[in-house]
Amino acid sequence: MPDRRQSPLILFAGLFLTSMFLNTMPPLMVEFQRVFAISMGQSSVIPFAHSMGTILANIAAALVLSKIGTRKSTAIAVFAGAVGLAFAATSHSLAGLTTGIFFIAVAFAVTITTFSVIYAHFPVSKQNFSMFHSFFGMGGLAAPVFVKFYLGRNFSYRYVYVTYLAFLILFGLYIAFRPVSDYRVDDSPFHGVKKLMHSRFLIVITLLGLYSVSEMAIVVWAGNFFKASFSFTVETSAMMLSAFWIVFTLGRFFGDRQIRKFTAKSNARVMSGICLVLFSVFIFSPMRWSVTAFLLGALFMATIFPSIHFFLNRVAPDDVRAPLNAVLFLAVSTFGMVGVPLIGIVGDINIRLGMSMMLVPFFLMLTVLPLMWKDKKV
Repeated sequence: MPDRRQSPLILFAGLFLTSMFLNTMPPLMVEFQRVFAISMGQSSVIPFAHSMGTILANIAAALVLSKIGTRKSTAIAVFAGAVGLAFAATSHSLAGLTTGIFFIAVAFAVTITTFSVIYAHFPVSKQNFSMFHSFFGMGGLAAPVFVKFYLGRNFSYRYVYVTYLAFLILFGLYIAFRPVSDYRVDDSPFHGVKKLMHSRFLIVITLLGLYSVSEMAIVVWAGNFFKASFSFTVETSAMMLSAFWIVFTLGRFFGDRQIRKFTAKSNARVMSGICLVLFSVFIFSPMRWSVTAFLLGALFMATIFPSIHFFLNRVAPDDVRAPLNAVLFLAVSTFGMVGVPLIGIVGDINIRLGMSMMLVPFFLMLTVLPLMWKDKKV
């Protein structure tokens, strides 16, 4: 069983670092296209490698994490991250860079799944999944800062990855001397997966996968919406997205009290209802109301995913937690890879129609979630 004295700070630090590594790709895409003299279409192999890395890593984690244990899987994540960062920092070919991005994505997927399992075994009073997820957001905020720092001084993007590699080496040395808790189950690796596939867990994971599409789509396509609807410039749209991320991350960082006050399932339901209203206003109202609803939506959306993540880990038996977290993040990656482009395709026809698709998961959360585990007051 895991060591109950495990500090959450090392888990938060690992999640922050791997999130920063992962989220450095989007702000560097234009630079990659310039350095390797490739078109936008040719560069799409990079985000594809990113998606495949997270998907394949989560499939593997669902099958073997509970058997090999969280300590070995953490070592695998650090090794994969080091390989990925080394490739990204030193490769002078698109194939090498793509390989690096793939392994960085593997490192992130294994890290968030492994650390979710460890964190779920903390005493309930010490679990703060809202803060846990906020460190992913902080990594996403920090990544463009490093990119701007180096590119703004005319350094190669490779220096960004060299810096990250130094951070990862320090992190790896720390956990080598202060290992993370080791959680494992002696049953067959497929035992937990089988239990997961024939239960209410799969319904809620599907809901959360659909919801994650809304979370991603609002960030990916908001700039296009503002440009098409209100003629915002790229700079103004970027400023709005930065404000959204800051509000969203702060909402997660301080959201634990709210989750515990309402209970996790009730909080997710109430926040989904509010977001359904706010994002409807965002999509269908004049500019002033739309912008206000957009930023308020970030605040009320912030605790939905952490609430359900906390709830699922509370009701899951020990032998299901590892595959549960792996399948959950697999669903997030897979639904996102399909759903976000689909919204963009529909948005090409009619931007409001496309954006209105992101309202459906909020409605499902509001109506289906209350039917799950009615006897659990978590």
